[in-house]
Amino acid sequence: MDFPRIFILIRDADISYWADFKAWKEDIIEVNFFNPSERAEADLDEILTDAWNFLALIEEEEENQYELNNGYNDDDI
Repeated sequence: MDFPRIFILIRDADISYWADFKAWKEDIIEVNFFNPSERAEADLDEILTDAWNFLALIEEEEENQYELNNGYNDDDI
């Protein structure tokens, strides 16, 4: 594992859903390190970019599951 162990607190999931990356990083989340001494050497931008991208993948998968379970697709629009 290349990254230090951290906990990312999302203060408001509803706002987080609609936020852009800059607002998400600066206003919505709080990063806590399990080992505070690792904070100095951590590349926080890379860590948060990976976390943001992971959330985007989760959102996409949730939408796919909804469409599968409800018989909806883009052709219905």
